[in-house]
Amino acid sequence: MPRPGAGLFWFVLSIGLSVGGPSAAAAMRISDTEIAVFETLINHGLDDDQRLLVIAAETTGDPAAIAEHGDTAAAVAADLGVPAETLDSWIRMNATVAAIDQPLRLDVSYQLLDDHERERLFAAAEPQLAWSQFFARYEGAPGLLRLSRAGFDDDRRHALVYVEYQCGTECGAGRLIHLARDDADSWQVKGAVLVWMVE
Repeated sequence: MPRPGAGLFWFVLSIGLSVGGPSAAAAMRISDTEIAVFETLINHGLDDDQRLLVIAAETTGDPAAIAEHGDTAAAVAADLGVPAETLDSWIRMNATVAAIDQPLRLDVSYQLLDDHERERLFAAAEPQLAWSQFFARYEGAPGLLRLSRAGFDDDRRHALVYVEYQCGTECGAGRLIHLARDDADSWQVKGAVLVWMVE
């Protein structure tokens, strides 16, 4: 029997498969500053025994749909202490998707999962079968990580990113995460708010 929220999770994954496309992603380029934010965020969340990470090759886009899964993005950003212009930037940046086409300096091996391969893996009508195909293809990976574009305040001292982790039909979570740049110009994770979770 499916756990509560399993339908929501599959709905979120379906949205992720349909948002944007190669032409939309090709038009947007991710900045070096965003890449540095992604690297900090991913390395911060790694488990010690993690061997492989699978990352969606395109950003999530569609912040309005993200916000519908819990509190509004504005309320979450306020809880995190994110400056208002950071949220505004995040919304603007995620109006379209972008390709993650620069190398990431991570403390783990990773592979990018492009839309074509993702659609092939998740084409099965039965969600359990789709995830079985994913885990067979990416042996040792705990799931699929998806990132939004980063929004910044005017001084680029604060960043806001939505991170979605999907690990099965009854397993996944989405969080908005606040990062801040310290005096040494290094990004640090300052806080996170859970937007949705299925377990």
